[in-house]
Amino acid sequence: MGLADIDRDLSTPSKGLAAIDRDLQTAKTTTAPAKPPDDQHGVAVGAVLDTLGLTNRPGAVPLTGAPGTKTPLGVVLNPEGVLERATSLAVTVPATYAGGALVHAARVPAALGRIATSGILGGAGAASRGESIGWGAAIDAAVAAITEGTGAYAAKGLKPLGEAFEAIKSRLPPGKWINAPSLASGKMTAEEAVKKLSKLRGEAYQQARAELASEFNRLDKQIIAGPRPLAGSAFKMRTNPTRSAYQRVAEHALTGEWAPGVKSLADAAATQKIEGAPAGYVGERLAENYLADKARYLWHLFAP
Repeated sequence: MGLADIDRDLSTPSKGLAAIDRDLQTAKTTTAPAKPPDDQHGVAVGAVLDTLGLTNRPGAVPLTGAPGTKTPLGVVLNPEGVLERATSLAVTVPATYAGGALVHAARVPAALGRIATSGILGGAGAASRGESIGWGAAIDAAVAAITEGTGAYAAKGLKPLGEAFEAIKSRLPPGKWINAPSLASGKMTAEEAVKKLSKLRGEAYQQARAELASEFNRLDKQIIAGPRPLAGSAFKMRTNPTRSAYQRVAEHALTGEWAPGVKSLADAAATQKIEGAPAGYVGERLAENYLADKARYLWHLFAP
């Protein structure tokens, strides 16, 4: 075999290699493209399931936003900074109020509805952070319950004047019989006198309250043979001896028409998170530590 034969053999592709090349080309054209993962939930339902950690979809984006980002719901459930916290309260306060109003319409105490709503929001926030839903709901519900209890306790000593008057109203004669110079130059009805009294504070309030109590005692229908105390004394027992501008606001906030809104705001604010813990709990711990420090200081100051 000469050199020409060797060159011819090298320049001619072998039959085996040609067959392999042909098989590879056929495989490339016949292989089906990879099928994307099934998504039978849809966008909205899938996002909810992603938020709760119930799916493993590639590239899933929770309702609260992908890591490093936030959707509007993420701002509401996990606020950071003053602006986001204000935005969160603007949503959670009406929601908490609505929860109380809804159960109140069903003859259930509104406080229970506000507590339950706080728990639901707490559970949703915990789910969005990858934490225990039950634990998050329980913590926020407990903080809201403590907040509601604190408000109810504070309201005990802040009975509105109108409520105190209603308790003795039936024992007073109708008509303009009340003579209270510090409230008006002429006589007036008991309702008018109490309304004028509610607008006073300080020494003016104390004087007018004493005048009304004296008049209520004088006009009490039971003054002859009825049980004691008389209407004026009972009125004084049910009202605060002093009255400041702060007390006037507190009466409206805790026992008047403002009460549901104020309590909803208190519940929502107490469940806002500060370094992962509800603000109400953090405030309670700070107050506890402050009082403990003061107690230790006084002990070392006076102890022998």
